[in-house]
Amino acid sequence: MSWPTIWIVILDNEHWASALSEEIRQAVRIGIERRVDSIALRHFTQLSLSIDIHWMEAQVDRYAQLEASWTQTLSRAASDIHVANCTLRIREQIRGGYVGMVEGYQREIQTLAEAVVLEAAGNEPIPGIICERK
Repeated sequence: MSWPTIWIVILDNEHWASALSEEIRQAVRIGIERRVDSIALRHFTQLSLSIDIHWMEAQVDRYAQLEASWTQTLSRAASDIHVANCTLRIREQIRGGYVGMVEGYQREIQTLAEAVVLEAAGNEPIPGIICERK
């Protein structure tokens, strides 16, 4: 019986408009742009970011989990560069079937964007984040 495969295909076709990596990249970019204007990052001229999603897992009506790491480089000038390597692990309870699962992932991606901005601003990170500044 192959119904689980059919359900996965339906979920992919209904909720993702493009490749998952592109969806994540766009969501994080938008999340960062929304937060940057309101915090103390304006004095930096460039933010370079490399994100690796290590694990995304969910069970319908139970949980969604995301594990990711990123390296961010902030600079004002060639001699003023700040680098951080960070890891984030999130697990949250979800409800609402497949729609709830997608919404759980969306919240976790927004948390990732928030974590990037908080770390870049030098604020205290949210729980579940480990950063090493160089």
